[in-house]
Amino acid sequence: MLRAIGPLYNSRKLALRFFQTEQRNNTNLHGLSAVQKKKVIVKMFKQLTRSDMEALKRRAAAWETKKMGGDSVTPSQRRRNEITPYELFYKEQLSNPSIASIASPSVREKRLFAIFNTLPAATRDTFEQRARELSRGEAASVSPTPSRKKPTVSRKKKKTTIKTNSRARKITKAKGSVRKKKTGTKATVSLYGAFVKEQMPHVKHLPTKERLKVIAAKWNALKTGNAADKPEQSTAAAATTPPQS
Repeated sequence: MLRAIGPLYNSRKLALRFFQTEQRNNTNLHGLSAVQKKKVIVKMFKQLTRSDMEALKRRAAAWETKKMGGDSVTPSQRRRNEITPYELFYKEQLSNPSIASIASPSVREKRLFAIFNTLPAATRDTFEQRARELSRGEAASVSPTPSRKKPTVSRKKKKTTIKTNSRARKITKAKGSVRKKKTGTKATVSLYGAFVKEQMPHVKHLPTKERLKVIAAKWNALKTGNAADKPEQSTAAAATTPPQS
């Protein structure tokens, strides 16, 4: 039994020494004195689960083997983005007003560590499970996502779209000019039509062909501004009037 206890004791002692070297960079322990930090690390070591203790012993043994082989080995730190149950508890309790009101970091650390050690086993198990899930989630978020290629647009397509746009613009311009012309002709026709309607009662006694000729002559006279032709046209119209019975 004594022979079996010796290696077990030595492996546990080696694991504790290795655990102390790992916890040097723990930000939660900053601000504590060396004595306080040592006490906190020993308590954390005692609170490790069996699986964590076995993994720590294996890492400590590998570290010691490399060290004895002459290799300059730095103590292996915990995996990147890994969150321990105590760190999760510590971060959550910082929002607690009774904890945030403590000005001294060392007093705050002692208070939180004491509370963590008095937690029920079920509560600590839930913290461990949540810490594992958060560690996995952060590790997945850090992994690089494959870059997506932007869809390349060929130059031919761009040219065709530009050409079609220019053609559409030309067509719309041509349609606009045609509409303007049509509206202009309609305006002139409407003026002449109004003049015809206005003069038609005065030439009802004339035949149909003569009516249009007389009205056209009057229209031309108005356009040219020749006012002297008006009496001659009126006399010609009177001469062509049939005698009334």
